[in-house]
Amino acid sequence: MKLNKSIMALATAAAFGISGQAFAAGTPAGETVSNTVKLDYTVSGVDQNTVDDIAEFIVDNVIDMTFTTALSGASTIVPGAALSPTYTLVNDGNKAQSFRFDLTESTSQFSAPSISALNVVSGVCSIGGTSPVKTITMNPDVICEFTADLTFPTKMDAGLVTDDNIVNGDTFILRSAVTAVTDAAGATDEETSDDDKNAVAFLNAQELTVLGEEDATVTAPHTAYDGVLLVDTGTITVSTANFEGANGLNI
Repeated sequence: MKLNKSIMALATAAAFGISGQAFAAGTPAGETVSNTVKLDYTVSGVDQNTVDDIAEFIVDNVIDMTFTTALSGASTIVPGAALSPTYTLVNDGNKAQSFRFDLTESTSQFSAPSISALNVVSGVCSIGGTSPVKTITMNPDVICEFTADLTFPTKMDAGLVTDDNIVNGDTFILRSAVTAVTDAAGATDEETSDDDKNAVAFLNAQELTVLGEEDATVTAPHTAYDGVLLVDTGTITVSTANFEGANGLNI
Protein backbone atom coordinates (compact mmCIF):
# COMPACT_ATOMS: atom_id res chain seq x y z
CA MET A 1 0.00 0.00 0.00
CA LYS A 2 1.27 3.51 -0.82
CA LEU A 3 0.82 6.56 1.39
CA ASN A 4 -1.08 9.34 -0.34
CA LYS A 5 0.59 12.69 -1.06
CA SER A 6 -1.03 14.54 1.83
CA ILE A 7 0.33 12.02 4.31
CA MET A 8 3.82 12.20 2.81
CA ALA A 9 3.69 16.00 2.90
CA LEU A 10 2.81 15.86 6.58
CA ALA A 11 5.68 13.49 7.29
CA THR A 12 8.10 15.74 5.41
CA ALA A 13 6.93 18.82 7.28
CA ALA A 14 7.35 17.04 10.59
CA ALA A 15 10.91 16.02 9.69
CA PHE A 16 11.88 19.54 8.68
CA GLY A 17 10.38 21.02 11.82
CA ILE A 18 12.45 18.82 14.08
CA SER A 19 15.62 19.38 12.01
CA GLY A 20 15.18 23.14 12.35
CA GLN A 21 15.24 22.85 16.11
CA ALA A 22 18.50 20.89 15.93
CA PHE A 23 20.33 23.85 14.36
CA ALA A 24 20.07 26.03 17.47
CA ALA A 25 22.84 28.64 17.70
CA GLY A 26 25.94 27.40 19.44
CA THR A 27 25.61 23.71 18.59
CA PRO A 28 29.22 22.49 18.63
CA ALA A 29 30.74 21.16 15.41
CA GLY A 30 31.12 17.39 15.24
CA GLU A 31 28.09 16.58 17.38
CA THR A 32 25.70 13.94 16.05
CA VAL A 33 22.07 15.08 15.96
CA SER A 34 19.24 12.55 15.68
CA ASN A 35 15.85 13.50 14.28
CA THR A 36 12.94 11.16 15.01
CA VAL A 37 9.66 11.39 13.10
CA LYS A 38 6.52 9.48 14.11
CA LEU A 39 3.36 9.57 12.02
CA ASP A 40 -0.07 8.23 13.02
CA TYR A 41 -2.64 8.07 10.22
CA THR A 42 -5.78 6.32 9.08
CA VAL A 43 -6.93 4.97 5.74
CA SER A 44 -10.71 5.00 5.19
CA GLY A 45 -11.13 5.45 8.94
CA VAL A 46 -8.98 2.46 9.80
CA ASP A 47 -5.97 3.13 12.06
CA GLN A 48 -2.69 2.16 10.47
CA ASN A 49 0.58 1.18 12.09
CA THR A 50 2.66 4.13 13.24
CA VAL A 51 5.35 5.10 10.74
CA ASP A 52 8.59 6.24 12.34
CA ASP A 53 12.09 6.93 11.14
CA ILE A 54 15.37 8.27 12.52
CA ALA A 55 17.78 10.44 10.56
CA GLU A 56 21.19 11.47 11.90
CA PHE A 57 23.60 14.13 10.76
CA ILE A 58 26.84 15.61 12.06
CA VAL A 59 26.92 19.34 12.81
CA ASP A 60 29.26 21.16 10.43
CA ASN A 61 32.16 23.39 11.42
CA VAL A 62 30.89 26.88 10.56
CA ILE A 63 33.78 29.36 10.41
CA ASP A 64 32.55 32.83 11.26
CA MET A 65 34.21 35.84 12.86
CA THR A 66 33.92 39.58 13.55
CA PHE A 67 36.96 41.84 13.24
CA THR A 68 37.36 45.53 14.17
CA THR A 69 40.11 47.99 15.06
CA ALA A 70 40.14 50.84 17.54
CA LEU A 71 42.47 52.81 15.26
CA SER A 72 39.60 54.23 13.25
CA GLY A 73 40.37 57.94 13.59
CA ALA A 74 43.21 60.02 12.22
CA SER A 75 46.65 59.45 13.76
CA THR A 76 50.29 60.39 13.26
CA ILE A 77 53.39 58.23 12.93
CA VAL A 78 57.07 59.18 12.98
CA PRO A 79 59.32 57.17 10.61
CA GLY A 80 61.11 54.37 12.43
CA ALA A 81 58.75 54.61 15.40
CA ALA A 82 56.44 51.94 16.78
CA LEU A 83 52.66 51.87 16.81
CA SER A 84 50.42 49.42 18.69
CA PRO A 85 46.85 49.58 17.39
CA THR A 86 44.20 47.59 19.24
CA TYR A 87 42.04 45.01 17.48
CA THR A 88 39.01 43.00 18.54
CA LEU A 89 38.39 39.53 17.08
CA VAL A 90 35.32 37.44 17.86
CA ASN A 91 35.01 33.74 17.01
CA ASP A 92 31.34 33.57 16.03
CA GLY A 93 31.74 29.98 14.79
CA ASN A 94 30.97 26.74 16.60
CA LYS A 95 34.47 25.30 16.98
CA ALA A 96 37.90 26.32 18.27
CA GLN A 97 39.57 28.18 15.43
CA SER A 98 42.89 29.78 14.49
CA PHE A 99 43.15 33.02 12.53
CA ARG A 100 46.22 34.43 10.77
CA PHE A 101 46.85 38.16 11.19
CA ASP A 102 48.34 40.14 8.29
CA LEU A 103 48.94 43.77 7.36
CA THR A 104 49.11 45.59 4.05
CA GLU A 105 49.23 49.25 3.16
CA SER A 106 45.90 49.75 1.45
CA THR A 107 46.83 52.71 -0.74
CA SER A 108 49.78 50.73 -2.22
CA GLN A 109 51.99 53.76 -1.68
CA PHE A 110 54.32 52.49 1.02
CA SER A 111 55.57 49.25 2.46
CA ALA A 112 53.54 47.84 5.34
CA PRO A 113 55.18 47.99 8.77
CA SER A 114 56.66 44.85 10.28
CA ILE A 115 54.76 43.01 13.02
CA SER A 116 57.07 42.32 15.95
CA ALA A 117 54.43 40.86 18.28
CA LEU A 118 50.75 40.36 19.04
CA ASN A 119 49.74 40.86 22.66
CA VAL A 120 46.50 39.69 24.28
CA VAL A 121 44.76 42.49 26.16
CA SER A 122 41.64 40.59 27.21
CA GLY A 123 39.88 37.33 26.43
CA VAL A 124 40.97 33.70 26.55
CA CYS A 125 42.99 33.41 23.35
CA SER A 126 46.51 32.37 22.49
CA ILE A 127 49.07 33.88 20.14
CA GLY A 128 51.14 31.55 18.00
CA GLY A 129 52.71 31.09 14.61
CA THR A 130 56.25 30.97 13.31
CA SER A 131 57.78 34.31 12.30
CA PRO A 132 56.64 36.17 10.30
CA VAL A 133 53.25 34.38 10.61
CA LYS A 134 51.16 35.57 13.56
CA THR A 135 48.04 33.67 14.61
CA ILE A 136 45.31 33.96 17.22
CA THR A 137 43.60 30.77 18.41
CA MET A 138 40.34 30.90 20.36
CA ASN A 139 37.32 28.86 21.37
CA PRO A 140 33.85 29.60 19.98
CA ASP A 141 31.89 32.53 21.42
CA VAL A 142 35.13 34.14 22.67
CA ILE A 143 36.04 37.81 22.26
CA CYS A 144 39.78 38.46 21.98
CA GLU A 145 41.19 41.98 22.25
CA PHE A 146 44.83 42.29 21.24
CA THR A 147 47.41 44.83 20.19
CA ALA A 148 49.81 44.52 17.28
CA ASP A 149 53.29 45.95 17.82
CA LEU A 150 54.20 47.54 14.49
CA THR A 151 57.49 49.11 13.45
CA PHE A 152 57.53 51.51 10.55
CA PRO A 153 60.59 51.73 8.31
CA THR A 154 62.68 54.90 8.22
CA LYS A 155 62.39 54.69 4.45
CA MET A 156 59.47 53.58 2.36
CA ASP A 157 59.71 51.55 -0.82
CA ALA A 158 59.15 53.62 -3.91
CA GLY A 159 55.66 52.76 -5.05
CA LEU A 160 53.46 55.56 -6.23
CA VAL A 161 55.91 58.10 -4.84
CA THR A 162 58.93 59.20 -6.83
CA ASP A 163 61.14 59.60 -3.77
CA ASP A 164 62.36 56.69 -1.66
CA ASN A 165 62.38 58.90 1.43
CA ILE A 166 59.38 59.50 3.63
CA VAL A 167 57.96 62.95 3.04
CA ASN A 168 56.46 65.02 5.83
CA GLY A 169 52.68 65.07 5.54
CA ASP A 170 52.34 61.90 3.48
CA THR A 171 49.28 59.90 4.46
CA PHE A 172 48.34 56.25 4.20
CA ILE A 173 45.88 53.70 5.57
CA LEU A 174 46.76 50.34 7.07
CA ARG A 175 44.64 47.39 6.04
CA SER A 176 44.55 44.48 8.49
CA ALA A 177 43.29 41.00 7.70
CA VAL A 178 42.36 37.90 9.66
CA THR A 179 42.20 34.63 7.72
CA ALA A 180 40.77 31.35 9.01
CA VAL A 181 43.61 28.82 9.15
CA THR A 182 43.83 25.15 9.97
CA ASP A 183 46.28 25.62 12.84
CA ALA A 184 48.84 27.99 14.33
CA ALA A 185 51.19 27.29 11.40
CA GLY A 186 48.98 29.46 9.24
CA ALA A 187 47.77 27.12 6.45
CA THR A 188 44.52 28.51 5.00
CA ASP A 189 41.35 26.73 6.10
CA GLU A 190 39.10 26.03 3.13
CA GLU A 191 35.46 25.16 2.70
CA THR A 192 34.59 21.53 1.94
CA SER A 193 34.54 21.09 -1.83
CA ASP A 194 31.32 21.18 -3.83
CA ASP A 195 31.99 17.64 -5.06
CA ASP A 196 31.78 16.36 -1.51
CA LYS A 197 28.65 18.36 -0.80
CA ASN A 198 26.83 16.74 -3.71
CA ALA A 199 26.85 13.38 -1.93
CA VAL A 200 23.97 13.25 0.55
CA ALA A 201 25.46 10.33 2.45
CA PHE A 202 28.68 12.30 2.83
CA LEU A 203 26.78 15.34 4.08
CA ASN A 204 25.14 13.36 6.85
CA ALA A 205 28.15 11.31 7.93
CA GLN A 206 30.92 13.92 7.95
CA GLU A 207 31.74 17.17 9.70
CA LEU A 208 32.05 19.62 6.82
CA THR A 209 33.80 22.98 6.88
CA VAL A 210 31.59 25.90 5.92
CA LEU A 211 32.77 29.52 5.59
CA GLY A 212 30.08 31.61 7.25
CA GLU A 213 31.50 35.14 7.56
CA GLU A 214 29.37 37.57 5.59
CA ASP A 215 31.61 40.56 4.93
CA ALA A 216 33.68 43.31 6.55
CA THR A 217 33.73 47.09 6.43
CA VAL A 218 36.28 46.71 3.65
CA THR A 219 35.77 43.74 1.35
CA ALA A 220 37.81 44.26 -1.84
CA PRO A 221 39.65 42.26 -3.08
CA HIS A 222 37.90 39.64 -0.93
CA THR A 223 34.26 38.65 -0.98
CA ALA A 224 31.82 37.24 1.52
CA TYR A 225 32.31 33.61 2.57
CA ASP A 226 35.99 33.32 1.65
CA GLY A 227 37.32 32.96 5.20
CA VAL A 228 38.92 36.42 5.28
CA LEU A 229 37.85 39.64 6.99
CA LEU A 230 39.51 42.99 6.31
CA VAL A 231 39.44 46.23 8.27
CA ASP A 232 41.06 49.60 7.55
CA THR A 233 42.53 52.05 10.05
CA GLY A 234 41.83 55.72 9.79
CA THR A 235 44.19 57.96 7.86
CA ILE A 236 47.74 57.91 9.27
CA THR A 237 49.90 60.98 8.61
CA VAL A 238 53.69 60.81 8.44
CA SER A 239 55.30 63.43 10.64
CA THR A 240 58.98 64.22 9.97
CA ALA A 241 61.34 67.12 10.44
CA ASN A 242 60.90 69.57 7.60
CA PHE A 243 63.72 72.06 7.03
CA GLU A 244 63.50 74.93 4.58
CA GLY A 245 66.68 76.16 2.93
CA ALA A 246 67.55 79.72 2.03
CA ASN A 247 66.40 79.11 -1.53
CA GLY A 248 62.93 78.21 -0.24
CA LEU A 249 63.26 74.51 -1.06
CA ASN A 250 62.47 71.83 1.47
CA ILE A 251 65.58 69.84 2.41
